Amino acid sequence: MSDRDHDISTLNSLIATTLDSVQGYEEAAKDAEGGRFGSLFLARANERRQVASNLQSEVRGWAVSRAKAAPRLAARTASSST
Repeated sequence: MSDRDHDISTLNSLIATTLDSVQGYEEAAKDAEGGRFGSLFLARANERRQVASNLQSEVRGWAVSRAKAAPRLAARTASSST
């Protein structure tokens, strides 16, 4: 596994954990039945949702750059083996 693959795997795990925390904060907000704590938990859920979205964008960016690089790498490998 390359370093990039490891990084993507780690980020995907972090994304899953962060999305789980969104659900936890939303459930806590429901249990708090509104009020100050309900608002606080919903704010935390929204923050976590944004963090997960940012991480997902980063992983997608890496995947796109890797996909663009693959044909160039294949061409270089083919030309160097002839």
